[in-house]
Amino acid sequence: MKKPVDNKLRKLWRELKRRNVIRVITVYAAAAFVILELVSIIVEPLRLPEWTLPLIIVLLCVGFVIAVILSWIYDLTPEGIERTESAKEPAENIPDRPSRQIGWKVATIISLVLIAGLVLLNIFKNNGRSGDIRKLEKSIAVLPFHYYNVNPEAEDIGDAFSNEIITQLYKVRGFDRIISHTSTLRYKGPDMPSMPVIGDELDVNFIIEGSLERQDEDVSIQVQIVRADTDDHIWADEFKGKWNDIFKIRASIAKNVASELKTILSQSEIELIEEEPTDNLEAYDFYLLGNQYRQKGSEENYLKAIDLYKSALDLDPEFALAWVGIGNSYRGMFFNANWLPEEAYEKSRAAVLRALKIDNQLAEAHLALARVKYEYDWDLEAAEREFKKAFELNPNLAEAYAYYGDLLNLKGDSEESQLYFKKALMLNPNPPNSVRYQTFMGYSYLMAGKEDSAIIVLKQIAYEHPHLESPQRFLGAVYISSGEYDKAIEMMERAVEINSVAHSNRLLLGIAYARAGLLDKTREQLELLDGLEDETSSISFPRAALLAELGQVDSAMYWLGKAYEERNQWVLYLKVYDFFFTTIRSDPRFIEFYNKIWPGDE
Repeated sequence: MKKPVDNKLRKLWRELKRRNVIRVITVYAAAAFVILELVSIIVEPLRLPEWTLPLIIVLLCVGFVIAVILSWIYDLTPEGIERTESAKEPAENIPDRPSRQIGWKVATIISLVLIAGLVLLNIFKNNGRSGDIRKLEKSIAVLPFHYYNVNPEAEDIGDAFSNEIITQLYKVRGFDRIISHTSTLRYKGPDMPSMPVIGDELDVNFIIEGSLERQDEDVSIQVQIVRADTDDHIWADEFKGKWNDIFKIRASIAKNVASELKTILSQSEIELIEEEPTDNLEAYDFYLLGNQYRQKGSEENYLKAIDLYKSALDLDPEFALAWVGIGNSYRGMFFNANWLPEEAYEKSRAAVLRALKIDNQLAEAHLALARVKYEYDWDLEAAEREFKKAFELNPNLAEAYAYYGDLLNLKGDSEESQLYFKKALMLNPNPPNSVRYQTFMGYSYLMAGKEDSAIIVLKQIAYEHPHLESPQRFLGAVYISSGEYDKAIEMMERAVEINSVAHSNRLLLGIAYARAGLLDKTREQLELLDGLEDETSSISFPRAALLAELGQVDSAMYWLGKAYEERNQWVLYLKVYDFFFTTIRSDPRFIEFYNKIWPGDE
């Protein structure tokens, strides 16, 4: 005897079939699966919002309920859509075809289960992987690319190209942190550490590495994204084309990286990424090589870089980035080659303004102009506007944060300046730039009246980097300020040993000697400084400071006036380097002089 429940289920099943509900469910499920697959494919290329797939799933579920209801009530006939009539005979009297019925049921059930399983697998597979990536901070390091080319002159192109990828990724606001090129340069060669080690050292979650091979005009670029902590490969691809297509390839790489890291690009970001800096590929080659020489510092390398940038501009005078490169190289001449401020900064300004005339949306150009404005023009307000424009255009420029922090120190806001130094360190955590940023931060503690903290920070940096000059010099300056002259002499003698031609090292060592009562040694440093002066450099400021230590006030004021005429930025820093001219700061002539620079501050 059949159970009543079984009879009811059989009747329901037969009625569902008669009304074509089962067929509608099967067709709807297949169509839904196709729709979900299609949406999952197009979401990233079309940069649709993250909620697109969940919304489609909800709409399909609602549509499923509506489809089932409509298929129960209505039927599609040759005469059109008609309301389905009720069964004219009891369901149990409908002739049964057991084998056909069972086969159809089994096929239908298997199909539904298979389709449902595939849909769920697709959803969980995509959402699980992307959700895992979305939870991670999008901090990225791009390692130097391996470069394969028979031309030894171009051996640094791989490094330069990785820097270009970094520059493109800077334009993506959805990335939290991108490590600077100088911090990743050391990760190359056979002794390179593992990805988890690199990720830990740079404090990043994702690492991009690759290779660039060029044969004549053919280029092949291999790129992959690695999750740093697990060394898992998230994505890898090969980009082939002609060297003429390098800008399109570069943009494609940046957009793919954004897509794989689940970052949606705005139209303005896409336009910035796809923008081509020059239509002359030979000019681009010269530009890349110029960058490599400029980053090495020294007068010789700066001059070589300038020649390469000029070669690029001979081919394309409207190549804005090459003009920025020239501007940065000339400014570097003041710091690393003792060039006269006017010679270095006026040439830098001319090149940077030319770049901005060509492209006013270059963050690098606004940063370069900001440094000219405050280091040479002493116009802090104008400089601040340029810094903020650089931040707006590229929120990942470590150097911009560091030098804006320095400007805040000059304005007396040392507490806020430390926030900018920390941001710079996050973006560029490795020497030599990171040492400069840490040194600035240590000195900002002194500006905030935290002398003990300044000594602790700078002492640690000097210990960790005994071969670098700046930590020794700044620690020596702090010791002079705190009255620990023996320690100051020790640090400054180390700095002079590292770099004997830097005017600042001789200056601080001479002051330390004078404060310790060793005036003969101060005179010796003054004579050595005189030997460093030539037609391209000036020692007006250090000469004035040492003459003041020796009690020659009239001569000190004369040479201080010369330093002012030369726009030597040491004069601007009289506000924060208050251990200079301590013997004559109460002299009316010095007060009048100081107020020309910082009105009402003394």
